[in-house]
Amino acid sequence: MKSWRWAAAGLLLGGAAILSGACGGDDSSGSGGGGGSVSTGSQTTTSSLGPVSVSSTTTMSTSTTMPTTGTQMMMCDAIGPNGVSTMDPTCDGCLGDMCCDQFTACLNDPNCSQCFSPTPPASCDTDTLFAAANDCFDNDCGPACGGGGTEICDTGLSTQDPPCDMCLGDMCCSQFDACLADPDCSLCFSPNAPPECDTDPLLAAANACYVDQCGPACGFFQVCDSDWGAGDQTCATCQGDNCCAEFTACDPNSMCGDCLTSANPDPACDNDADYAATIACINANCMTECM
Repeated sequence: MKSWRWAAAGLLLGGAAILSGACGGDDSSGSGGGGGSVSTGSQTTTSSLGPVSVSSTTTMSTSTTMPTTGTQMMMCDAIGPNGVSTMDPTCDGCLGDMCCDQFTACLNDPNCSQCFSPTPPASCDTDTLFAAANDCFDNDCGPACGGGGTEICDTGLSTQDPPCDMCLGDMCCSQFDACLADPDCSLCFSPNAPPECDTDPLLAAANACYVDQCGPACGFFQVCDSDWGAGDQTCATCQGDNCCAEFTACDPNSMCGDCLTSANPDPACDNDADYAATIACINANCMTECM
């Protein structure tokens, strides 16, 4: 799904079952099954399960603040504080100039508008209004929005970060091809990826190539040998040197993983021993490095 930095996006998304966050766009890394991300300080530490922000170039999914129900948008209120925003003025400007009609039509439609929610319905895959908005984004504003019109080899997938796409195309094309050719693994790139993706061996192979071969190019730095990483090498090194045991014990598919990758952790997370230990270790050892 499209990995845009929407006003209320978690992920990124991010994001979004397997696809969350932007690949190399900021100091955060994408999460494998969980969505958003959280950590102490300003540096984000997230799970490496699942390729980070790899998205289809023909579909998109976003989280955003929705306009008031029944509001008829004029000019391009569809892009900006009354509609959706990428939080990038250059990108928003292009979308407002080039794609206003498409986004307005989608947001005024009760079905299409749900495609911009944190949990878009499966119907978004075939929604024609949503496809039109996405096509305009790709074709008319890709470069302005950081997409650059690139994709991973010829898979139709993109991280919306050309250097990351180039590395994955050079180093991981066979792994992504194998996943997309498999009916089960290919579902892991849909808006509502099934839970089986957490253990899909083909997706794991694509993710392993991403981490091992293209992590730095995509803004992902692994924390020791755990399933976690940070968007900054200094932060990841500090966490690996001081908190490796804690991160290793925090299973991304457990409550600890859900808490660590949540933008707004549930209060019950404080009662999870692995989560509490991981946060305590970061606070004690890496606050400066991960700010």
